[in-house]
Amino acid sequence: MKLRTFFSLASSALLFTYSIQAQSTNVVDFESINGSTPTDGMSISNQFQAEFGISFRRTDGGFPVIAKKGPPRTAFPTAFGGTLLDDELRPDYPFKTNFGSYFLTDDGRTDTAGIGLIVDYDSPVAQAGGYVLDIDTTEAWTITAYSDDGATMVAQLVLAPGQSGVGDGLPTVWSFVRPTADIRQIRLLHTGPQSVPGLAFDNFSPSQLPPILPAVLNVGFHAVVSIDGSVGRAYRLEHAPTADSTNWNTLTNIVLPTSPWHFIDFESPGPPERFYRAIGLE
Repeated sequence: MKLRTFFSLASSALLFTYSIQAQSTNVVDFESINGSTPTDGMSISNQFQAEFGISFRRTDGGFPVIAKKGPPRTAFPTAFGGTLLDDELRPDYPFKTNFGSYFLTDDGRTDTAGIGLIVDYDSPVAQAGGYVLDIDTTEAWTITAYSDDGATMVAQLVLAPGQSGVGDGLPTVWSFVRPTADIRQIRLLHTGPQSVPGLAFDNFSPSQLPPILPAVLNVGFHAVVSIDGSVGRAYRLEHAPTADSTNWNTLTNIVLPTSPWHFIDFESPGPPERFYRAIGLE
């Protein structure tokens, strides 16, 4: 399905002057646990199962915990302005307010053997997504979708420094879009050489997806694309050098974590025009 297309302005610097203040209740953002405010160190397992059909566990058999941004440091530091910020995204990240005060992490493990998170779905889903925070230095995350309890892989991706949208103090989106509902489990494993990686996950898409709505794109000044659509549903963002192009290139597939959601096109060519469109994936 082709959706409304807007044209870009010349892309050279990122300038954005507003932010999003509210999170959708259709996203597991850990800002509320069964209607109550979470606390640092709170264990998370099946608290979201009744509403979303989703539960969490660690690869070693334990359970992840809640961490709150700010000191004391639980998961990761962000270098900014000559200082290290504790468990916070970069202050100059233009959409920092898309992420609240709490995120999911481990319980202080310091070894890398099997370190990671398992997301289980009560019923198989066709789409799944979320964010890994602060992938830097020698960290790397392999994210795998399974049709069962970790035996039959149906999709996989790797997030590592050097990729678009990956870096110190940044949230990196990941998503899977399948032709059929065959995802029963997601595993997020640290596979980089860093000895003590910081685990930080946020804004998981729900397993129960609402009806899809048309996506409306607004290209923010200088290569920032704002997407309005159905939270929890999948879209493919594409670009082309001309509006009437027959050769559109995929920028990314996303499961919309909030609406509006903003994509920064770090690969935009600068002064030449670039055109964008979004395609809703059924």
